[in-house]
Amino acid sequence: MKNIFLTVITVLTLFFGVMACSQKEKTADIIVFTQTGCPHCEHAMLFINDVIKKQKPHLTIAEYNIRDSQKNYDLFLKYVKKYNITGSSVGTPLIITKGVPFVGWDDKTQVKLLETINK
Repeated sequence: MKNIFLTVITVLTLFFGVMACSQKEKTADIIVFTQTGCPHCEHAMLFINDVIKKQKPHLTIAEYNIRDSQKNYDLFLKYVKKYNITGSSVGTPLIITKGVPFVGWDDKTQVKLLETINK
């Protein structure tokens, strides 16, 4: 009986955890996959928080550090597969907004991200 109870609790915890993650994912205007120690990720997040959020404060941002948890890494892989990102293009930061993926961070990516957000 104790094992059944623990199993039910575990299943419910996992279910509600996945649901919370899915809700965050579905409601975010900008999804960003980062990793600790990545200077490009840091620059991208600074730009998103300092420039984009000031211009468009209503936008919601969901950041997932792929080194924080297996769940974040699995979600990252889901988006890599969804957007058919392959080879040396797979990496962080991976930014998705309006169904458009951006991989990496440089001046061109910054301009393209702003153009996409302002459409």
